[in-house]
Amino acid sequence: MENLYVLKKRGSIVKEKIISKSKNTYFNEILMADSRNNLSSYPEEYARFSIPVPEHYNFGFDVIDEWAKKDRIKLAMIWVSQKGEEKKYTFQDLKNQSNQAANILLKYGINKGDRVLIMLPRIPEWWIFSIALIKLGAVICPVRPY
Repeated sequence: MENLYVLKKRGSIVKEKIISKSKNTYFNEILMADSRNNLSSYPEEYARFSIPVPEHYNFGFDVIDEWAKKDRIKLAMIWVSQKGEEKKYTFQDLKNQSNQAANILLKYGINKGDRVLIMLPRIPEWWIFSIALIKLGAVICPVRPY
């Protein structure tokens, strides 16, 4: 049996190497224990905590399009209708269709900062137009039409 590595979290992260002695017997050798996740003082941790936020972040470009570049066939969304109809979309599909939708919106004069109501049920086109509006920098105002 090959060496297996298991990560466990019980107050701290422990990496264990599981080594086979026989088919039914295993023994564990602790290789690393990391107790950095134990809080000593909440106010100190709160004061030190920060999330780095890029100056120019756009979910459409930085997530959808980046995933499409990395793996063209990676599944991004499975949509199922009330009748059980199923549609699957890859990140490449979402990238291409949201770019087409963004071009349509630009043609109709939608620009950065514009507020746009999307009056569609939660069908795939709703998500595609939402990504398109994010790419343009427009503000999405979702409305449920029913």
